[in-house]
Amino acid sequence: MKLEITFISDWHPGMGAGRPGDLDRLVRRDVEGLPCLSARTLVGMWRDAAEALAQALESNGQGGWLALINDLFGTQPALGGQGGRAPQPSLLRVDAPRLSGRLARVLAEVPILREGLTFAVPSVAIDSSTGAAAENKLFFTEMVRKGAVLSANAHLDLPRKYVRTAELFLAAAAEGIRAMGGKRRRGKGLCRVRVDDLECVDDLQSATDAFFDALPNLELPNIPGKRASSGASPASGLASGRPAWHGWRLGIRCLEPLCAWRRTTGNVEESYDHVPGTLLLGAVASRLEAAGHDVFSLLADGHLLMRSAMPSVSGRRGCPVPLAFFEDKFSNRLAQNLLEELPDGNASQWKQLRKGYVEPEPGDALRVVDVTVVQQVHNVIHDDLQRPDESLGGIYTRQAIPQGTQLQAEILLFGPPGAAESVEGILDGLGELRLGRATKADYGRVSLSREDWKPPVPEVRKDSRLVLWLVSPLLFRGPSLLPSIDPVHLEKELAQVLGVSVEFRPNRSIWRVIRRESWQRSWSLARPSLVGLAAGSVLTFHLQRDPQGSALTELAIRGIGERRGEGMGEIIVNPEWVDASPSHRSSSQQLGSPGRTPTAEDIEILQSSGLGRAVLMGVAMRAVERAVVCSKMHESFEKDGSASQIGALRSLVASAPVGQVAAKAKEWAIRKPRAKGKTFPHEAAQKEVQTLLAQKSFWACLAASSASSPWLMSETADEDTAMKRLRSEIYDEALRILLVDWCQRRQRGVEV
Repeated sequence: MKLEITFISDWHPGMGAGRPGDLDRLVRRDVEGLPCLSARTLVGMWRDAAEALAQALESNGQGGWLALINDLFGTQPALGGQGGRAPQPSLLRVDAPRLSGRLARVLAEVPILREGLTFAVPSVAIDSSTGAAAENKLFFTEMVRKGAVLSANAHLDLPRKYVRTAELFLAAAAEGIRAMGGKRRRGKGLCRVRVDDLECVDDLQSATDAFFDALPNLELPNIPGKRASSGASPASGLASGRPAWHGWRLGIRCLEPLCAWRRTTGNVEESYDHVPGTLLLGAVASRLEAAGHDVFSLLADGHLLMRSAMPSVSGRRGCPVPLAFFEDKFSNRLAQNLLEELPDGNASQWKQLRKGYVEPEPGDALRVVDVTVVQQVHNVIHDDLQRPDESLGGIYTRQAIPQGTQLQAEILLFGPPGAAESVEGILDGLGELRLGRATKADYGRVSLSREDWKPPVPEVRKDSRLVLWLVSPLLFRGPSLLPSIDPVHLEKELAQVLGVSVEFRPNRSIWRVIRRESWQRSWSLARPSLVGLAAGSVLTFHLQRDPQGSALTELAIRGIGERRGEGMGEIIVNPEWVDASPSHRSSSQQLGSPGRTPTAEDIEILQSSGLGRAVLMGVAMRAVERAVVCSKMHESFEKDGSASQIGALRSLVASAPVGQVAAKAKEWAIRKPRAKGKTFPHEAAQKEVQTLLAQKSFWACLAASSASSPWLMSETADEDTAMKRLRSEIYDEALRILLVDWCQRRQRGVEV
């Protein structure tokens, strides 16, 4: 289904934050800086409208519709005081509504037009006891101009025979949405919602009429509590040929913010800056099982490895920065490898690099890429109070990997060529997936692409050392089978894999300990904590003799430790940077383009829609106001004279109806004295006003005092048809602003 939301009044999609000293309530924006509506807001309003429709049907003796709402939108155990129970997931998935089309492209590319989408509205709180404005209660709210048309896609995970009923019901409920966003009970956010592109309905003129016409023949869905498994048996027929390691690299692009849940602190859901293999494994494993692969046996035998998705660095899969790299705390430039050398005595203080991702072979220049998670504020609205309430969750903040982030993951399979071909076909058909938390609205939509994978080929070092660079956390157990954080306990496992005895060297190793939490969603309980060595740690072992090259390759592919199937224990054996230090650290900041100025084509696109015209007029009037502030016309007139005549011009212009400003100004400029012997003062002012009545000289006057808007004030702008039409539309109001400003300055000069 496709939803189209048209706002017929100014609207405020709040983001729960402000800008100190400027705006107290900012609007939510997408990655391109355009105002957008939260999908959770849309789903909440859609559910309220669906509940109202279902209540009406239930009151007429048609039962089962309220149960359908729980199936489509999910259950709400917190409303019944059952907060400990896990909610039933919804079968409806909605993408975040966004501006789209040519208009959105122009607004995103031209900063000055993008700024014109919003404006500030002052408000004040009223003291209930006095009925007057309360002290220190003035605040400013950012509003989006009316006329915006947002589009979003909705998806239903239902058997096809029930799709028609659900689609007609949802489409009819959507027409009941009247307003969305902040201040919707004060006339803001009025909207119309239309559902198009229904799978089972060809032509939908009125969703409500279509629903009630088809109501007698609609079959309510009978959805089981759990979906039946496909019943596919392990694909033994796919196993043909000699087993070997096969690998694929997955390119992941975040189409929406992705919440890779890390932990919950208070009312903040924290997110990783990468995607752990656990989140990817569930999405891939379900498709492998459907194709007949015995995923459980593959994971138990260590023959299926789902590596974590790391940010891309120079087009390659990034690795956590080695903890052996240090840099000067004050210069923040030079990096030093303390695994091989002591700190430089000239450095005042060294600090460890603990954050960021680098290339597998950093080389001379250490390019560190940091992924800064974004934060978005959400709330849970109480149905009775119609405002956030702490009993249901209240206001909370969710962190997420930003939209547009490029990630790369790896999936490895040990099996025959036939199984590898089957997995490769499955990966090619993945397309888009939903990963992480809150995937039903606003978060988690990613696109996947398959890329080539090259197996690692580690080299045997001449100094009988084995250096392991941890790409992901390492979990292992000690002799008592309890979780351990002592790298000495890895000696036995490494000796078995390599076939030689090894000895840990703590003086040549740098590591840190981490604790990772997880959650059992179906039980609504926390899982046991996982304690191990952090990614980026560097461990050094001494080998009694050189192992076989194939043994090192097997170690580099399989990794070490527990839970390797979900991305743990990934290592790089004998990395190239061990014997060298990067000469410098390059910047990872990628500044966006400064944008461009509006062109004639942009103006034509904006004038073709109501929102575009409103934005264009708002931006043009702001440009005029800036030019007027910088104007120095009042300095060309004499200071003496009567202020009453200037006041008369100001009154005429300020009170003139729309479209009659120029006529009122002309009336003042050609006025003759009524009494004999009296002359109309300020002849220079009369001539100047008469000159400004000609549009060409008017814009030339503003151009002389404005350098901030050359696209509107330049001499060549009058030669373009679209720009000339825009100037004609705003000339009357621009003339009012200019003359009122000149009168105010002139009167102050006379009075002084």
